[in-house]
Amino acid sequence: MFTTSDKQSSIISALMDVHKSVTSVGKDGRNPHFKNNYATLENVIMTLRDACNEHGIIIQQFSGKCVDNSLTIITRITHTSGEWQQSETEIPMTKRDPQQYGSALTYGRRYALLAAFNLPTVDDDAEKAMGRDDKKVKTVSEPEIERLRNGLRQADWAEQEFLSKGGYQSIDSIPSDHMQGCLRAIAARIKQKAEARTGMNNNDNPFNQAA
Repeated sequence: MFTTSDKQSSIISALMDVHKSVTSVGKDGRNPHFKNNYATLENVIMTLRDACNEHGIIIQQFSGKCVDNSLTIITRITHTSGEWQQSETEIPMTKRDPQQYGSALTYGRRYALLAAFNLPTVDDDAEKAMGRDDKKVKTVSEPEIERLRNGLRQADWAEQEFLSKGGYQSIDSIPSDHMQGCLRAIAARIKQKAEARTGMNNNDNPFNQAA
């Protein structure tokens, strides 16, 4: 759904100026398993912020209710004249839990901003993870998920942190051919914990050590 204020001349003029200043968003995120880069939400926001401030535009994003495992992201663009534009983006979730909510919120906000400002979509990881690439991606099975979670508990590694470092939206979206790499990363984390207790360095990403 897309709605606007009655008058639009000032905000459209300001958006045109923003478009002249911002033509794309840099790929600052790295997915170590698909071996490609993508633009994070933080980078999308920071790329737009200076140009929007200069031309009197403020961006606000809110989350709506979760209905039928779908989260609504509300994006409102307001100009200092009082004119505004608002869009609603629905993001499906495989299940309703805090982890899925956080992933859907970040994913939805990022793509809503890219769409609102007509910026190039540079992240194709989600397309592959959702099976919309050339062939459907087989994801980890329930026993494999349980094995990963057991390993995470042994490594004292929060699941959300593990997913973030690995570049995954959720544990059940991990491709099955990444299973061994994930187990190696968990083993590296356990090794890091042991080394930390002996005073050795513990700053490396275990996914880098497992590569």
